[in-house]
Amino acid sequence: MKLKLLICLAIASALMSLWHWPLHVLVLRDTHGGRLVFGRAVSPGDEFSLSYTHSVKLKPVRDFYVIGEHFEIIQNKRSVIFH
Repeated sequence: MKLKLLICLAIASALMSLWHWPLHVLVLRDTHGGRLVFGRAVSPGDEFSLSYTHSVKLKPVRDFYVIGEHFEIIQNKRSVIFH
């Protein structure tokens, strides 16, 4: 699955470079081995979220983000999930 994603991204990137179109890709990598965990082409207005456990309060947290007009990542909402 990850190999197919990498191949698709490589093909899309090659095609875009032929026409000088930028390809903006959001990539997440494993911090220990550098292994690709997630990769997806993004456009302004795309949204995504990240979930994690707060290191001090030990409560689940979900942060919501949007891709801005200049492809910056903007946090637009945070919710703490209480059980």
